Amino acid sequence: YTAFYLKIDEYTHAGENELRVEVDNLHDPSVVPLKGDFNFYGGIYRDVWLEVENEVHFTKDTSLGAEQIYLTSFDTHKEKGGLQLRFHITNTGKEQEILQHLQIYDPGGNLVHQDQVPVDPGMEISKSYTLEKPVLWSPQSPALYRLKLSLWNAETLEVLDAFQTHYAFRYYRFDADSGFYLNGKPLKLIGANRHQDYPGLGNALSNDRHRKDIQLLKDMGANFFRTAHYPQDQAVLNACDSLGLLVSMEIPLDHEMTDSPEFRAQTRHMMEEMIAQHHNHPSIIIWAYMNEMFLGRKLERDQKDIQTIVDFAKEMEGLSRAKASDRYTMIPNHGQLELYERPGLTRLPMIVGWNLYFGWYEEDPENLTRFLHNYHKQVPDKPVLITEYGAGADPRIRSLNPERFDFSVDWQFQYHLSYLNQFRKMDFLSGAAVWNLFDFGSEFRQDAVPHINSKGLMSYNRKPKDAYFLYQARLTKDPFAEILPTQFPVLPASLGSEPIYWPIKVVSNLQDATIQVNGDLYPSQKLVDGFAEWKVPLVGDSLHVFAQVTGDSGKVIVREKVYYLSSALNINLGANFYFHDPETYTLWRPDQAFEEGKFFGHSEGMAYRPRQAGIGTSRGIDGTELDPLYQTQNQGLSGYHFELVPGEYEVKLLWARIDPKLDGKFMVVINGKELDEVDSRKMDEFKAISHSYRVITGKRMIIELKLSRGKTFLNGIQIISSK
Repeated sequence: YTAFYLKIDEYTHAGENELRVEVDNLHDPSVVPLKGDFNFYGGIYRDVWLEVENEVHFTKDTSLGAEQIYLTSFDTHKEKGGLQLRFHITNTGKEQEILQHLQIYDPGGNLVHQDQVPVDPGMEISKSYTLEKPVLWSPQSPALYRLKLSLWNAETLEVLDAFQTHYAFRYYRFDADSGFYLNGKPLKLIGANRHQDYPGLGNALSNDRHRKDIQLLKDMGANFFRTAHYPQDQAVLNACDSLGLLVSMEIPLDHEMTDSPEFRAQTRHMMEEMIAQHHNHPSIIIWAYMNEMFLGRKLERDQKDIQTIVDFAKEMEGLSRAKASDRYTMIPNHGQLELYERPGLTRLPMIVGWNLYFGWYEEDPENLTRFLHNYHKQVPDKPVLITEYGAGADPRIRSLNPERFDFSVDWQFQYHLSYLNQFRKMDFLSGAAVWNLFDFGSEFRQDAVPHINSKGLMSYNRKPKDAYFLYQARLTKDPFAEILPTQFPVLPASLGSEPIYWPIKVVSNLQDATIQVNGDLYPSQKLVDGFAEWKVPLVGDSLHVFAQVTGDSGKVIVREKVYYLSSALNINLGANFYFHDPETYTLWRPDQAFEEGKFFGHSEGMAYRPRQAGIGTSRGIDGTELDPLYQTQNQGLSGYHFELVPGEYEVKLLWARIDPKLDGKFMVVINGKELDEVDSRKMDEFKAISHSYRVITGKRMIIELKLSRGKTFLNGIQIISSK
């Protein structure tokens, strides 16, 4: 994840040369990452440059893949800005007098400093400059100065080499009791992590795609970015500099290390590469060098491994402070305080990061506050950041009764709402970064979308989920409003006399909102915590929502959205959520028990729920992209009832053997006619199966499952009119 230089002078010759670069990504126990919840990919996927130098040139640090022209702030505040410039010069030709020519331009493009001095090759050149009343860089105003540094032949004034970059003046500090300060003012850091992969591209994104990703983070209202879990492209950091995002960057030492001299040397070298290559970016304020190293470990059982990690962390901390004394250091840990505190790992870095998932992997989002207050009590002298938090969400899943690990967008929205409200009550908390800005590839993942970690605020293809808009409402200053739900264009039409009431939300950073639905005006509401919500009955063929949002200044925003209402009887058995197939615009309803007056429902049976959290199985299902339809199941049902318009229908039944312990054999009988025998022993585990039948029925269709062995089971039913 870091760059490298190769000098090829000795291999080239006059005329045409063939240059071929070969790399491999085979597992090597001495090279990180060894483990991680993300796809490593491989190959050359960032820019490759062929550089041709004059005999006199700025010296490259070929061992660290760096320019070796370093800019460092010193003694900077609102009255003056100090800048130290360090570089080396190489002359491989005849001796000549060389001039260094420096120009500094302010953010408005005005030349504010210029000098020209003789310099000698072969030794480090260090210059210090002070600018009066510098324009300070911040997320609100990312003011960048521009430096032009060149080497001239003193006699001919020929330009021998040139270097141009941007830089910024800012000063900052972390305080264990009162949080983060930028340019003397308190600032709560709120942002996200980001993995760099994209559908169809893997890690091989263009620079333009990288910049667009960072723009999406900025548009969310973020001021903070963690480059988990590796150094990212220079285009990413340039975008952070110009857009105003404060950055924590780390090397990919994630979970595991090898206790060998080779591993230590490689990891130290990677840390030095990262610092050298990205040193000049003013957006970077933190260097980190390991992540969740005690995950899966226990204090007594793994005492030797834990001590090995602590000893290596001491090495890495010393290296980081020596190479980059102008930045803070950090280690992010997973949410087990005693596990990290007792061996002393929390005592080493300047900042402690916590990856906390209360409300997802652990119960109750509100436990976040209790954990952090306990940390602050035990480690009162260390600033703290939440370096990860998040909940998985599949945009195809919606629930009127969301719960932990159901992968509904609605639970994710509630989760992030809870965390945002808790953050503002803890002054000692310096900030937090969502895990993750985008869904990303993780091959071993199963869940609702196999091979994808779905905790993103946006989908893998960069489409916003509802929670992304919540952050915009809470964090942005420019007037903003959006109608939710998003990415869910089809809602369930009410069937029978009892209407379905669906929550329609307006998220905004303004103050008051009102909506009209199909021409009916709903009462105006004050927006609280960035949103207002109305329960709207789903009747008719569509829902035309018109929202008007107003601010105290008189600003008015109008939004419109149309949802289609589906009366189709597509039932996801064992589920308590709605599922929308975006490819076919098909909406699947949750299961329910049959009662007179209802249009559908099961007789007997219960939902398969083998886990403490979540519905059905978390395993991926072979043979389908619609995993949530097969991951849930009703077991032990005797049948299913439907109230229909008399006529001819296609009845499609879905099965998957998701409970390996279940042994069932039964006959499918529809309206008294035996149609099919189902035997779990003849099914492959976790593989989608569907059978379709043509049925002519009266007003009531009864599907019976007549048991001959074990227990009945069924995953889905689709009733399709032949008209």
